[in-house]
Amino acid sequence: MATVQTVKHTEYVDQLVQLFNSVFGQKMSPESWMWKHLANPLNECEPSVVVAMDNGAVVGARPLMRVNLRYSDALLPAVVPCDTMVHPEYQRQGIFARMNQSAIEQEHARGTALLFNFPNRISGAGYIKQGWREVSVLRDLIFLTNPERVAKAFCETDWVVAAARLTYGALFGRRGERLTGRANAVEVLMYDKYPESLSSMRSLYDANRLELDRTRAFMRWRLDDNPLEECRYLLAYAHGQLAGYMALAMSPRSHGLKQGFIVDCVVQDYDIRVFSSLVASSVRLLIDLGCDYIRAWGVQHPSFHRFLVSEAGFWAIPLPLLKLAVGDRLPRLVVRTLNSGLPESLDLLSPSCWNLTPIFGDPT
Repeated sequence: MATVQTVKHTEYVDQLVQLFNSVFGQKMSPESWMWKHLANPLNECEPSVVVAMDNGAVVGARPLMRVNLRYSDALLPAVVPCDTMVHPEYQRQGIFARMNQSAIEQEHARGTALLFNFPNRISGAGYIKQGWREVSVLRDLIFLTNPERVAKAFCETDWVVAAARLTYGALFGRRGERLTGRANAVEVLMYDKYPESLSSMRSLYDANRLELDRTRAFMRWRLDDNPLEECRYLLAYAHGQLAGYMALAMSPRSHGLKQGFIVDCVVQDYDIRVFSSLVASSVRLLIDLGCDYIRAWGVQHPSFHRFLVSEAGFWAIPLPLLKLAVGDRLPRLVVRTLNSGLPESLDLLSPSCWNLTPIFGDPT
């Protein structure tokens, strides 16, 4: 019978990595695991992790990623569950629920304000049963920089590949052409590593929405030290002042494709001129770096979503087609509050209260 307990994370890295690779069919290295779970600057000096143990072996785990959120002048400590896992032979024994409850009790005692996560519908059902609330379903927007190569990755029939290329070009090509010249609207500078000029980023935040607290230490850990993705920063200046920023991540994916991902974006007052310049520069850079397609989230602001879809050539995959492709794996934002004292004007269940980007979630 497996027992749920809290252990020193550093003492069980090898077992946790072995369990992760077994459960998810991945090849996570101990070094990548330690970066993701132990190097976070918000961690304690001796990070702990809730696990399920049976005869000295780890058969389940509930790791958490610590983040700080800002809402107006309030700083809200929060956690994001990452890599929750239970060995197949121990599933359907209530281990997930027991680990989750243990983690929640510890975070409540610690003073954590809330937990949030991005499960799919199937795993999300377990969250809902334990008091979490669903905020919104999330959908990717896709820009195919190389539609022919993407089509070939999934179908070797020449006429199908040619038809896919022509169809995509007819539907979305001219929209993408409208990005030409946008990058010149404001000055956009690119950096390989965290630029010190981003230390003033808080001036860009929306005081009426939840923002990630993007400190220098957190960003360097999350992007610069990321062993799994190659990252870039784009900073936009208007009249000599920082007006917006965008973070990009590139990584190899299945079928030999290379993905570009807009993982973060903050634009002062949601200035569409600044946003469009950042998008144009991002698309151009990711194409130059050999990305076959670019992903973005369209949930941050209605005007941003409209621009990406109607002007920039990003494709909002029709929901029926998306469900056919990924089934019940569409992610959704779920949240659970732990402590009273949250600002009265903060409605966590309203998507409009979250200035949400992918950097809020699991780094991998």
